[in-house]
Amino acid sequence: MLLAATAAVMGIGGLSFTQTASAEEVPAPAKADTAVGTETIAAPSALQPPPGNRILATYRVQTGVQVYRCDTGVWTFQEPRATLTDSTPRFIRHYGVQGAGGTVVPFWEAVDGSKVSGRVLAQAPSPRPNSIPQLLLEGRGQGGGQLGAVTYIQRLNTGGGVAPPITGCRTGQLASVPYTADYVFWV
Repeated sequence: MLLAATAAVMGIGGLSFTQTASAEEVPAPAKADTAVGTETIAAPSALQPPPGNRILATYRVQTGVQVYRCDTGVWTFQEPRATLTDSTPRFIRHYGVQGAGGTVVPFWEAVDGSKVSGRVLAQAPSPRPNSIPQLLLEGRGQGGGQLGAVTYIQRLNTGGGVAPPITGCRTGQLASVPYTADYVFWV
């Protein structure tokens, strides 16, 4: 209910969530040690952007799921669906688009219409057990606005979001698994 209300308030059409677990089951992310304009952040060294980039903004998943589809008895990742917010609060919609060869291309879209896609460069285990990995992604901004100049994106402090157990998986079945994360956008 809260998820649908959030999407409706933000005017994000087509954003719907079906949870297989309650949000209370996903631990809240630890607060990242960030400040706008700094050049480093508390993250594994493999997930640090190259020198010369600076933090544009830090967002936290307000509501989010990782969507999986059962294909011949195995869960495969389909896309993220999330609403991110910062402290102002500004909102960003996070979603995925099927790319060439069936790969998922993640996108982040701001209210001003600017967006950025990401390509995974590196990953590291989450500080929380049974959670999706932390990532460093190369950003490709589109349009002017807030996200148009983003060069790198970090997904940090992840919690939850891993594929369900294979038992009982029926071909074509979808599972939406709640997750939390902090996203740091660099320019």
